[in-house]
Amino acid sequence: MNAERAARLRIAEGMLHLLVEDFRCRNISLSMEEDPQGIIFRFEGTAAPGSERRLPPLRQWLALPRRREMEASYGVLSGGEGAPDMALLGMMVDDARVEYAAENNRLLVELRRLI
Repeated sequence: MNAERAARLRIAEGMLHLLVEDFRCRNISLSMEEDPQGIIFRFEGTAAPGSERRLPPLRQWLALPRRREMEASYGVLSGGEGAPDMALLGMMVDDARVEYAAENNRLLVELRRLI
């Protein structure tokens, strides 16, 4: 598997892990749209009530600048399997958008990774 495909899988796996464990999301959908510039990941789910308190740190970490040099070390830095580090996920994407609708606990996370 090439490095870009591996990075995309780590992003998808890491974000799904955060949604399930930290936000206790259910009914999660994931779409990945490729275009010539890169890929857009869209994660959508229904978060557990009270999860909105986890939004500020998620937004903060996903807003970190991309650090290409960190990508090869992701597995070691994240401790391998288990909970991903939000900062490491943020360093693997170029842009992030997080939306939360309090009336129905709907959480949307959109991540863009440029080639």
